[in-house]
Amino acid sequence: MMFSATRLTLRRGNITRIPPVRQRQSSTYASSPNHDLLQLLARYKAEAEGSDASNPYKARAYERAIKVIAGMDEPVRSGRQVKRLGGVGDRIAKRIDAFIANIPYDATAYTKTTQNAERSRPPTDSVGSQYIINSLQLIPGIGKKRAEALFQKGCTSLSDLDKPEYFDLLTPAQQACARFASCLNPVTLEEAESVHKFVSENISSKYEVILVGDHRRSQPSSNEVILLIVHPFETELIPPNDPYDADQKPAKLRPAQFYALGDIFVHFSRSSHNTALSLDVVSPLESRGLVVTSIAGGPRRWRGIVRVPARVGSGEWEGRGERLSQINNQEGLYRRLGIFFVPKRCQGAARIVLTGDVKFVEDIYSRAHRLGLRFDEYGLWKWIEDEGKWEFLCGENEESIFRELGMDYVHPARRNFTYLLGERPKGQPKKIGVDDQSTISPRGGRYGKELVEPAIPGSRKRGRPRKMPPQE
Repeated sequence: MMFSATRLTLRRGNITRIPPVRQRQSSTYASSPNHDLLQLLARYKAEAEGSDASNPYKARAYERAIKVIAGMDEPVRSGRQVKRLGGVGDRIAKRIDAFIANIPYDATAYTKTTQNAERSRPPTDSVGSQYIINSLQLIPGIGKKRAEALFQKGCTSLSDLDKPEYFDLLTPAQQACARFASCLNPVTLEEAESVHKFVSENISSKYEVILVGDHRRSQPSSNEVILLIVHPFETELIPPNDPYDADQKPAKLRPAQFYALGDIFVHFSRSSHNTALSLDVVSPLESRGLVVTSIAGGPRRWRGIVRVPARVGSGEWEGRGERLSQINNQEGLYRRLGIFFVPKRCQGAARIVLTGDVKFVEDIYSRAHRLGLRFDEYGLWKWIEDEGKWEFLCGENEESIFRELGMDYVHPARRNFTYLLGERPKGQPKKIGVDDQSTISPRGGRYGKELVEPAIPGSRKRGRPRKMPPQE
């Protein structure tokens, strides 16, 4: 096997012999647009492996960086760009920056620069800084940590995200979300129904597509479209972890964790692309010009941005080419979409938890707990004391779940417990009036239109003094 000539290099004042690099590895990178950079990193890796004080972790770090860069189809523009793909640390990123700038890498200068940057970072605990960090999190896919990192780099507004020095800090999915951020308005019921129909007509007929979320409760608008897709595959259900305890309150409801098992961020891993949800649902919708970008996904749920489909004069959907062209030109309406992929035997529970609202689902949780049961997004579970385990009871339809809990079926439009209880998010104006519907309250009473007394002429509210006519 052929080897390249042995080279000597000056390293920290000492002469260090670099082990020979195999020519076969060079030929492997020949077709890569980052051939020279890969050769440089291969030399650094060989140096780390062949030095007297060999550091296996350092060599592995270079190996990870080589794998990441070798898989790229475009030239590397900065070390920051490679860091976003994972597997590359700050020091290797600095070496890449030095290579691109065609200057020698100085580890001492890097350490001093890092220390100075740490001292000059603006504080994040002030009211003004928290306002900026919160505003940056309005972009879908940007969490608190990324928003804080952007702020400490000098980003102070959403408009600053268009600048290259901040835009390059975002992942590809976050960059797409930043592009369409100004278009992500609340979703009307009509827009949600259009997305629902388009998805139903453009994926396999073996899947059932159901519109859930706020729109199933007949709400006029919502922050995103939520679709439940029922699949026919057999899925192993994982029972609750903790045993039943009548004296302990049920665990706090966490809607953000529904179907989160095995969930991963799309830009951190490619394994999510091999799931049925990705292959049979997301990929066809992307090729047909509905899906603009993916934000996060896993085997059971997916979130992203879509372009609301429109019909032409004949009543048919726009052509695929026209939709893709409008996405490239950023034309049309763009909204957020969430998809949940659920087995058939769990679709009843999925309809309940994904329709909401939160107060209604919390009431279902409490009722099940009082009856010695456990309710989650997969269905009802019964605790078997003798065997010390949970047994799956039911979950395929809503009616059976309500029946096991001793309840009549509650129409989705009547599940607005937050509204009926008079509770509201902080900062929201109080809603005036009572919903023209009635249902069972968490305490067993009824409220709604049955508690609204008909207006009687001359009647007054209790506690107010009677108005007396002015005396002459």
